[in-house]
Amino acid sequence: MQKGTIPSRMELVSFVLAAYEERDSLPTLLDEIRSAAERGGLSYEIVVVDDGSSDGSAAWLKEQAAEHGDVVPILFPVNRGQSAGMAVALRAARGSRLVTMDSDLQNDPADSLALLEALDAEQADLATGVRVNRRDSWGKRVGSRLGNAVRRWQLKDEFRDVGCQIRAWRRPVVDAIPMFRGFHRYIPVLARDAGFRVVERDVNHRHRQHGYSKYGNLGRALAGLRDLRGVRWLQSRAIDTRVENDA
Repeated sequence: MQKGTIPSRMELVSFVLAAYEERDSLPTLLDEIRSAAERGGLSYEIVVVDDGSSDGSAAWLKEQAAEHGDVVPILFPVNRGQSAGMAVALRAARGSRLVTMDSDLQNDPADSLALLEALDAEQADLATGVRVNRRDSWGKRVGSRLGNAVRRWQLKDEFRDVGCQIRAWRRPVVDAIPMFRGFHRYIPVLARDAGFRVVERDVNHRHRQHGYSKYGNLGRALAGLRDLRGVRWLQSRAIDTRVENDA
């Protein structure tokens, strides 16, 4: 199989985005998604949640939906946060396979083909990106390293970069993992704990071109610690459903 092609080409692939104040980034992002999907010969849709933006994103998405049959807009009247946007978009998406990514152009949609390919090549249920040559600020990179170290210690996981939001999913993962405020920070761990096979792939990382980050280091750290306690609680309350096969 040629690298970057998808074996089950006629399956619908849903590209899922949660966007807040990203009007300047969305036109380029959607064009890049279309280019990657067409290069991979995919049947696809682009599901975009506008999370109560005040920058004209909602109106632009309505125009795109009227002009292009591939855009599915979901419009929040107020800002509800990334987790709410991702949860609603994932459940609204129709694809048997899904690709999630950030809306600020730091993830490269071209990487989606290799992640989708990994689902079959590795017999995986979730293929999650690992950002190489990160283009974030020094402070954000240091904070990410510390956060990853604490998470691995507390949750006993081996993942290198759970903060990377570009991922390829099989539909059963969407249907199985718990979705709560902050769940987007722990998707590989939640999928692993639900019994799914998770693999990692190196992906490109780019400078932010427009707007500003919606998270500061302190706010991210406090939210992450709160969510970490929640994931630890879920792990402590997990039910062992394994049975002995008589066959």
